[in-house]
Amino acid sequence: MARAVLPLQALPLEIYGCIVDEIPGSDICSLRECSLAASVFRRLCQERLFSDLWINLGTPTYDMRETDLYLDGDRYKYRPRAINEMLDESPHLADYFATVCVSLPNLSSSWAEHEPDMRRLLQRLTSIHTMTIEGRYPAPKALTIVVIQWLLDIFQAHKELEYLKYRRTDITSSLLRQSLGAATELTFREVGVFKDVDGNSLPSISTPTKPPLTELNIIKSPAICALLAQPSFGPYLWEVCDLYQNDIERDDILPPCFAVAATLERLQCYFDDLETVPSFPASLPRLRELVFSMPRHSYDLPAVLVNLLAQGGVPSLVNLELRLKLYAVFPDKLERQFQAQATLYKEFDDAIVMHPTLKAVEWFFSRDCDIAYEHNDKGKDDSDVENEDQDEDQDAENEDQDEDQDNDDEDDRHKNGTPWDAGMILERFKKWLPKAGAKGLLLVDGERQ
Repeated sequence: MARAVLPLQALPLEIYGCIVDEIPGSDICSLRECSLAASVFRRLCQERLFSDLWINLGTPTYDMRETDLYLDGDRYKYRPRAINEMLDESPHLADYFATVCVSLPNLSSSWAEHEPDMRRLLQRLTSIHTMTIEGRYPAPKALTIVVIQWLLDIFQAHKELEYLKYRRTDITSSLLRQSLGAATELTFREVGVFKDVDGNSLPSISTPTKPPLTELNIIKSPAICALLAQPSFGPYLWEVCDLYQNDIERDDILPPCFAVAATLERLQCYFDDLETVPSFPASLPRLRELVFSMPRHSYDLPAVLVNLLAQGGVPSLVNLELRLKLYAVFPDKLERQFQAQATLYKEFDDAIVMHPTLKAVEWFFSRDCDIAYEHNDKGKDDSDVENEDQDEDQDAENEDQDEDQDNDDEDDRHKNGTPWDAGMILERFKKWLPKAGAKGLLLVDGERQ
């Protein structure tokens, strides 16, 4: 009996999407081949191929001397002129670009060459929701300020822009003020602060053209934290409900947390040293989710957290997450560490059980040799991790080598009788937090204890 052949075009659209979803986003060659295999795949594949754009305005590398478009790892990098030529041939592709990363120029001559093409390009890309501005090369201060200001002015007209990110560059207080009103989510990663040119600040935005800032991420950017302590930035932070901060090792990193304490609903704090951070907001009335990451080589409860719970500083808290880095330690030494905090653990246990809204206290364990402070922005493909440059690739390679050495050291310590067993830590938590355990509030790596 002859088999009936189902025409390809008769398949439900969801099936085509599932087929394309099986192709890794980094497999550019397969996506291109799939888009050419049948017209039904073309749009799905092109949306994947052209969703992310990296515009490099810096000094040409060896690979870019013969072409304005080249493949680097799993990404395409473009000169503005090359992408304009592509859009001249296929205008419909402009609707697919949703995420753009701009590497700032390092020479005035380079910016003069690319500025007209950049203006034309950004006016054509009307669907951008994520914009990253990064400094890949050492550049004159004045040039950096001019280009960032130019980009912000252009993107004031982009109604779809939701996420603005800075990476490895410096900005001025004026640019910071303008950035705070440019998108609903703002990320600073390794960002410093210039003084405003000639001491003159740009006028503040009196009538924001976009929805207010609601999410703020600050990563290895202490100068930004200090600047946000100034009262003049307060009006831009009034509706921030989600804050992420890492590398907290002293009080002057926490001004953003104090500034938005009244409106926060989600807070993530990654500490390097709790002993040097004695102060913390006494009241976070709307907070529902709190993430605390402990310093390395410590299983000590943070006193600021216990006080916050015991004194009713987080009356709306629903989920508390504590992150610990496991390290090798003898069982008797571990027991002494917990014993030294017996009073604090009792206060913590009582506060957890008595809290009116708290549903779970979850502990996450990771090895001490792991990279602890990773942050993936919500709703995108990290964006701060995507488009990593060659320097970051080299850093990762060095970190891998260090991690291998750390693993060797940990293995040696394990052989010598100093285990770093999560189960051993878990038993201590059950012992020192008996009321919370009995009430079913304790979770470890997602499993209720």
